[in-house]
Amino acid sequence: MLLSRDFSFDDPQDLNALLIALTVPSLSATVLVLLAFAYTAWHPKSRPYMNRVSFRLLVYALIANLLFGAVFLSDWSPELLPSSEAGCTCVAFLNNIALVFSTAMFFSMALNLQLVLIHGINGQKMEKYYLIGAVLLTSVCSITTLAAGHFGYYAPGDGCWFTGSTPDEQFGWIIGAQAFWVLAMAVGEVVMFVILVGFMCRHQRRNAQLLSNTSTASHRSAPILQYRPIILRIGLYPLLSCTLNFSATILDLYLAKHPENTSLIRRLNVVDGFIYGLRPFLYTCLAATDPSFIRGVQALLKGSSNQSSGTLTSVGFGSGTATTTRPRRSTVSSGTSSSRRKRFSVGTQALVRIDLERVVDAESGVMAGPERVSDESGESEMVEVQPGALDDSQGGQDVEGEEVPSVPVEAGNTTTTTHSRRKSQMDAIEQQI
Repeated sequence: MLLSRDFSFDDPQDLNALLIALTVPSLSATVLVLLAFAYTAWHPKSRPYMNRVSFRLLVYALIANLLFGAVFLSDWSPELLPSSEAGCTCVAFLNNIALVFSTAMFFSMALNLQLVLIHGINGQKMEKYYLIGAVLLTSVCSITTLAAGHFGYYAPGDGCWFTGSTPDEQFGWIIGAQAFWVLAMAVGEVVMFVILVGFMCRHQRRNAQLLSNTSTASHRSAPILQYRPIILRIGLYPLLSCTLNFSATILDLYLAKHPENTSLIRRLNVVDGFIYGLRPFLYTCLAATDPSFIRGVQALLKGSSNQSSGTLTSVGFGSGTATTTRPRRSTVSSGTSSSRRKRFSVGTQALVRIDLERVVDAESGVMAGPERVSDESGESEMVEVQPGALDDSQGGQDVEGEEVPSVPVEAGNTTTTTHSRRKSQMDAIEQQI
């Protein structure tokens, strides 16, 4: 129909057809992304990458946006528009629920970043409070309006929306049940994102000063700097939410104040419809490129999520063989000052060789460095060396008969090293943001 003749903003059929053509692909894309999320979260190889608070909040918001898009489609399609007053009331009620709840979820994402990274609050413990707060706010705004009878058919807009006996009464219910809360959360999202970016900049400057004042030490960046790309990427959700909600709410308030049927009002109605129709699609595009989802898909494509993490998790000892469990990087300890290749033993059987490549440990100043561990087959791996864990009482005989320290590596002991503890801490922080 749109291709057979020129499009006209004054023709309701053209406008409805355009918005339907915009909304249907948006809903289809949202369904596909949610199905992909479900499979990635279900598969054991990619499941660990999806365990993040902001990702779960994103899923809740996408489901709410899917409901919003379906209701929006029925509101603009003459074939789907409810003919009864009760049906129109239900459409307006669901519309408000979906809009307020999805906005609350994106606001919670911005709030969670603020609480976890700046105030050190556990995001996983706060997750249930985000949901409880969003449900309470949505219920109060929607159920109160429904009980007061201010959802129904809105004649000037030819759709299901807020109603009132007078334009001022309708305007008041729009502000109290939707506009105020949506605008407040939109402003809050921007404020919290600006605060977070400022906090990151201060940490960046302090980190640069520490590096410039320290000649030999390797300074570890704060978690907020190490996860800066992920943090900024997550921050796009609240920023998009603020942009869409702020513009659409201002238009809604203006249209409610000016119900007359003029050319300007019709064009503003088109813009308002475009914003709401594109809403599910824009969120879906961001969700499809979410860092957690991308990493989960990469883990599925590689076939193993652990082969690329680079941590030696355990070493098992048997009859003259050394067994390593992938992934490969780990930390063992050495107190010896020799840089020669040595063959260590456990009991009487030689199991592990270590090639020392000496470097200066940043924290203690004691010589330490990366070592290469190899088993009897000659296969070797790089491991990090920390000083002070071995003494001469732990000994074994090398092939030349020289008494040398043996490496006290046991299954599970590597998880207590500094490297493993820090990695666990960083993983815990990543799950909270």
